[in-house]
Amino acid sequence: MSSLVKLWAIRDAVDRTLVLAPDFSDALYGKGAFLCSVPRLLGGDPDEGERLVRRALEVDPEFVGARLFLAQRLFDRGDRAGAAAQATRALEAAERKNDPSAIAKAQRVRDATAAPAK
Repeated sequence: MSSLVKLWAIRDAVDRTLVLAPDFSDALYGKGAFLCSVPRLLGGDPDEGERLVRRALEVDPEFVGARLFLAQRLFDRGDRAGAAAQATRALEAAERKNDPSAIAKAQRVRDATAAPAK
């Protein structure tokens, strides 16, 4: 029960952040990822979550984490081409930022999404 209370407290905090800063890409991505990851029974909404992640990318096209999250969502629902495109854009952004950790993660996701289906 305490986990549910914490879950709602986190959601409320992110909602308050978005009221104060509706174009804060980290909060948009955080809420979007949250809505995609939580079961509907507990307030999850994958469609709205993906919309928020895409909005975060409109605000900050260089947001590597959000782009990789979107790539994984697309891959999971069978959109391999869309997933590979997002992973490639994430890799390009990570390279521009010269972030070795993000580069490695983006390369792994790009390679996984670009591999032929088995």
